[in-house]
Amino acid sequence: MSLRWLFTLALLIPALATAGEDKTLQGSFKVGYTQTTGNSRTKTLSLAFELDVKGRNYENVSSGRVIYGESRGKKVLERINLKNRTKREAKGFFYFWDIAFHRDPFRRYNQRYAMGPGVGKEWKKGDRLALSTTLSIYYYYENLAKKEPDKRRYFMYSLGQKLSYRPFTTLKLSEELSFSFSDRESGDYFVNLSLKATNRISERISLEVSYRISYQNKPVRSGVKKTDTFLITSVVFRF
Repeated sequence: MSLRWLFTLALLIPALATAGEDKTLQGSFKVGYTQTTGNSRTKTLSLAFELDVKGRNYENVSSGRVIYGESRGKKVLERINLKNRTKREAKGFFYFWDIAFHRDPFRRYNQRYAMGPGVGKEWKKGDRLALSTTLSIYYYYENLAKKEPDKRRYFMYSLGQKLSYRPFTTLKLSEELSFSFSDRESGDYFVNLSLKATNRISERISLEVSYRISYQNKPVRSGVKKTDTFLITSVVFRF
């Protein structure tokens, strides 16, 4: 089976898993001012979205972020992240299927596709305090820099943790950490950390400040830095 047909089949899984159930829909759109360091050092705008569909026993979340910047007519930053997660709860655990796309030519990733299953546990579930952990395995296909074509396929194993705390009704603090290692080569691992504070201004509008760290132990090309950071101040519109 070709890779194109494999990903087409993967895209059908959320629809099959949620067919025939009553649904509720909510989402958000973000416009942000972004400051970056690492493989790109610049200041620019970013756009992000999230669409959340909930049923009685399942949840489907689609999200994405695009950051792009130019200076004196030259591209200095391009980063695209798209992800879809279909999740079902059963016997105190939740099970999910993820599909993701990533593009960051400044880290030498022209296209990077991922899909795979996972299992998680919500240790604390509430509006004031929430804590969960996940374990997942993904199949990756990546196409590296155009100047040095290189297509790779491998598996990635990931541990994740999410924490959110609401000290006040209008303020929410969030933290998300993931550690992943692959069989692409020995000692190849990634660490991603996200810290976020969201202050609700009205029922539909919030102000959000987030700081993200993305670390790769073995960059795919010489000259690529291991660490990238993103400081994003956003206005969030909810619907």
